[in-house]
Amino acid sequence: ISGYVLDSTDCNDTNPAVFPGAIELLNGIDDDCDFLADEGLVVQNGSFPNIEIFPNPTNNIFNIGLPSGTFVTISISDINGALIFDQVECSGNTNIFDLTDQPAGIYWVKIICKGWIRMLSVEKI
Repeated sequence: ISGYVLDSTDCNDTNPAVFPGAIELLNGIDDDCDFLADEGLVVQNGSFPNIEIFPNPTNNIFNIGLPSGTFVTISISDINGALIFDQVECSGNTNIFDLTDQPAGIYWVKIICKGWIRMLSVEKI
């Protein structure tokens, strides 16, 4: 049966993005099955700077565009939470990332700046 697991660690067998070890998203769901939804994720001032990921989907190389003067830390992980890039410091304009050595799939881009965390996804085809 699709989504079925043999133990009780997966808190939502119907959603493949929800599993122990998943990255917690600011979405009102307990993504990582720790009985807390959105823990540690807070939106302050009600807005994020405009961030673009392009091209998306990508073959290998993608860009993260940040507004000029924005300084962030970026971590990228695969769908299972394994880190590909960890705490890369970036600033405004375009920052280039290469997934050449990674298999096709969905990757999570975690962008951290003072007062906010934003999760985006990029698909490698």
